[in-house]
Amino acid sequence: MLLLEEGIAIGRSFAILKNEQVDGNKEMIAFGFMNLVGSFTSCYLTTGPFSKTAVNFNAGCKTAMANVAMAACMLLTLLFLAPMFSYTPLAALSAIILSAMLGLIEYEKAYRLFKTDKCDFLICMAAFLGVAFISMDVGLMLSVGLAILRALLYVARPATCKLGRVTCIDITGVETLIEILKALEAKGIKMALVNPRLEVMEKLIVTKFIDTIGKENVFLSIEDAIEASRFNLKSSK
Repeated sequence: MLLLEEGIAIGRSFAILKNEQVDGNKEMIAFGFMNLVGSFTSCYLTTGPFSKTAVNFNAGCKTAMANVAMAACMLLTLLFLAPMFSYTPLAALSAIILSAMLGLIEYEKAYRLFKTDKCDFLICMAAFLGVAFISMDVGLMLSVGLAILRALLYVARPATCKLGRVTCIDITGVETLIEILKALEAKGIKMALVNPRLEVMEKLIVTKFIDTIGKENVFLSIEDAIEASRFNLKSSK
């Protein structure tokens, strides 16, 4: 079962590179049917290993007919060319697989992931290094384990937010603002609003309070309000 999940996961990862989608249910049916047919001839368990998939992908294979061609070539190789390859070192075969795998690494996406979220980058690297240097099973277990650990840490330490005071307003609140505005204007002080919520802004627009203080006195942040106040102060001088 784990080999089937491995094949589906690899298929999805390579389909993403081509902006394609893989139906896991259909893949499972296909794997099951092939293994059922192959069981009558003592065939090896059908799966989709990463190494062979990477080599086929870089070779330009497009359809499943590549497997038929590969099987025919393997049959001819085993029948006639096996003695010639018997002395080929494993390091040379490993170099072919590694060269194909290195061509699939998207360095820019990995760097962007590192800049965006260090935890996701750690999970990605654990999966990559585990698969590349140990096995697919170990890589999957490392990535899934780190993902579960991250989820548990977030659950144990949930983020908290401090609610602001400018969440809603009613007519009484608007009238209070009008009284404060008059008191400030009597002392030569201007009023400004900073980042009012949408519901508050709608009430202030309906009640014409925004027209009273002026749209130029509504800011998105405290820094913008301070800069505008400094500019007005310098202009008045």
